[in-house]
Amino acid sequence: MNSFRSRSSSTTLICGALLCTVLATNARAGVVIESTVKDSRLGGSEAMLMEIDGDRLRVDPPDQDKDEVRTSMIFDGSRNALTILDHREKTAIEMDQAMVEGMMVRLVEAKKQLQAQLAEMPPEQRKMMEQMMEQRGAGAMLSGAAPKPRPPLTLKPSGETRQVGGRECAVSTLQRANEKVGEACIASFSALGISREDIAALSEMADFQKHIAEQFRGSGMPDVSDELELFRNLKGLPLQTIRREANGTETRSDLVKIEKVEIPASRFEIPAGYEKREMPKS
Repeated sequence: MNSFRSRSSSTTLICGALLCTVLATNARAGVVIESTVKDSRLGGSEAMLMEIDGDRLRVDPPDQDKDEVRTSMIFDGSRNALTILDHREKTAIEMDQAMVEGMMVRLVEAKKQLQAQLAEMPPEQRKMMEQMMEQRGAGAMLSGAAPKPRPPLTLKPSGETRQVGGRECAVSTLQRANEKVGEACIASFSALGISREDIAALSEMADFQKHIAEQFRGSGMPDVSDELELFRNLKGLPLQTIRREANGTETRSDLVKIEKVEIPASRFEIPAGYEKREMPKS
């Protein structure tokens, strides 16, 4: 589970960048989106590439080395499967809904074992463990109660417009329970020269992420499903998003380029010579 959690941090960034970009076969053009992602904790900005063709999506996320792409994520909506490529190790790990169900079974068993171990701990040690789990967002692992769902994200139009990457977009406030958590600047599909059908894989990815979030809510894993759910119903794409956390950190994503081009089918396949591995079971 720890190995999965470390990969999930990259997935968090990936899904946060989907907000600002949102985001081939030989017969038709796909959509290629280039953007930059800046995290105030790290300084500087990093590039992200997203390629979409029908129900397939590939993301080369930020947090890469300057001269090489370290990891890639490929989603295949026809199989509801997510593949994570490690280009250094030349490995591929695939996760589908059946695997998610199996992971959930193991998580329930781990929860029972943890609760049994806590019951045997001295009070002070148990309290320290409980505080640590709460800080990591895994408090639900300590009790039998289902975690309380977060208030949903909402968009409130501000009436303002701005230019992002040479394109005009309408600014909206991102809110959760009436608290401002960021901004999104949205351009219409027609202004971008694409249609909702061109990014169909994004909606399918949102459904997949939502299923995972429901299964693992309260386990400490990042949950960005409501962000994808909110933005997939728009009549356009966010060209810029700014997210602000309670601790003062800020993540900003800006669209740099969007175009319709033919994308080689190989971009959505596991490269030759890569070893397929199973998701770690612990």
